[in-house]
Amino acid sequence: MSSGPSILVVDDDPAIRRYIRRSFGAEHYQVREMAPGRSALECISEEDLDLVILGLDGGGGPDIIRTVRELSSVPIVAISTRDDEDSVIEALESGADDYVTQPFRIRTLIARSRTVLRRVLRERGYPPRFISGDLEIDLVTRRIWSRGREIHLAAKPYAVLRLLVERAGHVLTHDELLSSVWGPKRIDRVSYLRLTIRELRRALEVDPAHPVHIITEMGVGYRLQVPRRGFRGTLRSDTPG
Repeated sequence: MSSGPSILVVDDDPAIRRYIRRSFGAEHYQVREMAPGRSALECISEEDLDLVILGLDGGGGPDIIRTVRELSSVPIVAISTRDDEDSVIEALESGADDYVTQPFRIRTLIARSRTVLRRVLRERGYPPRFISGDLEIDLVTRRIWSRGREIHLAAKPYAVLRLLVERAGHVLTHDELLSSVWGPKRIDRVSYLRLTIRELRRALEVDPAHPVHIITEMGVGYRLQVPRRGFRGTLRSDTPG
């Protein structure tokens, strides 16, 4: 099944990590937790993360933010018991996208994290929500609706769909899609992509044999059809999750 944004929680307090992991997991997020150290930095450097929640009280403070920033542009929500203005400013200027003081209400942390995800998408030129006819895709929560029902996708089909949404209206070549989703060593495995596109069409199209959303550009690649009204770049207040 498709799942929510991929989040890494880094904090020296196991109880805080577990609390955040369980709370975000209940909201359909994919959550991993780690203590500060080399393994966490390797994960940030190598994994495709959507957000890092970074505890600052275990030592290092803003230095750990700067270290993460050297490795990745992943959004960072810093959490700390320090609530003085200088600490907040230093964390933000070091590269954090938001700063939440402890103790915090978990719903506040979830809302602030979702706001960061939404803002980053807009800054990168992607709409938080794509709507075309009966198809609705929320890139912030990774939730998909077709003909009024929620659709669940495995990781690879979702990754392909997300790329098509991010470049909606433009053709993505076979090589671009294969390299981005399966890695540059798999660009000759066009059959992987065709099977995934077939799976997406079965899930999203009224008639998969005559698709209106995911269009084949023969011999080149695929394109996500954009309606004349284009993107709807705001999230409705009643959005689930």
